[in-house]
Amino acid sequence: MADALDMLTDAAAYTLSLMAVTRGAQFKRYSARWTSATLLFLNVGIFVDVVRRFIFGSEPLGGAMIAFSLLSLAVNVTVLRMLSKYREGEVHLRASWICTRADVIANFGVLASGLVVLATGWRYADLLAGVGIATYVAKEALEIWRQASDSEERRRSLQADH
Repeated sequence: MADALDMLTDAAAYTLSLMAVTRGAQFKRYSARWTSATLLFLNVGIFVDVVRRFIFGSEPLGGAMIAFSLLSLAVNVTVLRMLSKYREGEVHLRASWICTRADVIANFGVLASGLVVLATGWRYADLLAGVGIATYVAKEALEIWRQASDSEERRRSLQADH
């Protein structure tokens, strides 16, 4: 569930970032804010899924968690490296970089919890990783929103100076 929601936020962020390349500053800020909002949506989805799995139980599969996290990690590290030259660029591209950085951190969280589940069978490692990932995603969403707002403030300041 969390991974499916994550893929949705990634697709939205990348699509908007690519669309924003040829558009004005306002669209770029809106693109970054939309990325932030979709990350917050992901955050809520992860928390809801963690609560559902805590209440109704779950059987995390450590081996599958490890395999999928390693595959996702390889893809996300590659994308993060490609986006790294834009991490100080325009706000919409910084948003994509931050979103991908969050994916890499989440991949490490899933990998660690998969190792714990595989080694011990302790299902709560998966739930703790979910809470940790949701918390980190919320932090990243707020960072993107702040950067988009700062970008707007800089634009207004420049207009006032002229």
